[in-house]
Amino acid sequence: MTERTRRNLRLVAGLVIPHTLVVLVQRYRARHRAAAFLTRHAPPREGSRPFDYEAAVALLAGRGLDEDVVRLGSITDRSMRFLAEQVAAHAPAGPVRSLHVGNFVGVSLAALADTLATHHPDSLVVSVDPNLTHLGVDHPQDHVLALLTEFGLQHRTVVISGYTLEGSANKAAGEDTLGNLANLGARFGLALIDGNHDADYLRRELDVLVRMLDEGALLVLDDVSYAYPAVMDLFDELAEDDAWPLAEVARDDRLGVLRKR
Repeated sequence: MTERTRRNLRLVAGLVIPHTLVVLVQRYRARHRAAAFLTRHAPPREGSRPFDYEAAVALLAGRGLDEDVVRLGSITDRSMRFLAEQVAAHAPAGPVRSLHVGNFVGVSLAALADTLATHHPDSLVVSVDPNLTHLGVDHPQDHVLALLTEFGLQHRTVVISGYTLEGSANKAAGEDTLGNLANLGARFGLALIDGNHDADYLRRELDVLVRMLDEGALLVLDDVSYAYPAVMDLFDELAEDDAWPLAEVARDDRLGVLRKR
C-alpha cells in the first residue's frame, strides 16, 4: 500500500466514520426522547383524569354515540401515538402553539392537546370546526367540549365554531377563520388538518396556513392514504414541489408529516 493510498484511506475514515457515528447518535437520541415522551402525562386539572384514548371513546359512547361511528370519524389511537413520537423528536423544546382543523367529536383534538401539554405545559391548541352534523351526529361540538372538560384539557384549547374558508350557504357558522387568524397575527408551530377532504379546498387552506407556520413547524395531514388519492397526491406535491416551503418528515398508514423549511 502506497503512502498516498494510506492518506486517502485516512481521509475517507475521517469523513465517513464520524458522520456515521453522528447519525447513529442522533437516531438513538430521537428514539430515546420519543420513548421518554410517551411515558409522561401532563398533570390533569383538579377533578379531572389523565387523557386516555379508549377512555375517551367510552365516554362518548356513554353519551349515546355509536362507538363504531366515533372510531370511524376519528384519527386512530395508533396514528395519534405516531404523531406524539414526531412531536417528541421534532418539536422545539418550548411551548407549541398548534392549529387543529376538523374536530368531529373531539378525540384527536383531546389527544393532540394532551400530547402538546406533555411536551410543554404552556402549549395551546386552536381548533376550527363548523359544528355540522356528521356521520349522523348532531351538534358534535357539545361532545368536543364534554371530552375536553372530562380530561382537564379545556384550558389548553381555544375552540372556534367556523369554516376555515367559505362555508355552506344554509349552515350558520363563521367563515374565513384562517384569514382572520392570519390578520390577527397568529403563528403556529404545528398544524393538524383533518377537515374538508376536497383537494382544491384543502390546497387553498394550505396556501393561507403555510404562511402562518413558523420556520421548522410541523404540518400534519390526515388521510394521506389510497382511500383518499387526491389528498395523497397533494401531500406528495407539498413534499416534492419547491413552490411549497415544506419537506417530508414521516408518514404512517394515515398521517403525513411535513416540516416548514
